Amino acid sequence: MSVAGTPVSSANVIAAGADTSTLAGWVAGALSSAGADLAQHQIAWFNYAGNTYLLEQANAQSAAFGSDDTLVERVGNLNENSAGLMGHELIL
Repeated sequence: MSVAGTPVSSANVIAAGADTSTLAGWVAGALSSAGADLAQHQIAWFNYAGNTYLLEQANAQSAAFGSDDTLVERVGNLNENSAGLMGHELIL
């Protein structure tokens, strides 16, 4: 099964009540039910501070970032709309 990446915008971060100037704020914007509300085992991506981040929510939907979740940093501002999860592999 493949799951496509979901882009996270500054509007998602703001809706979650988080700070767009921090990495933690962008992560919260992806995971929060008020933000992008990433479902379990879904991937979101966003550009922050000149780099691209991919975030996989391993826990239940709307759960805060936890030890089972994955955050990957890629150097440069990239478009990851075609990023996906195939089994347990991140496809870029």
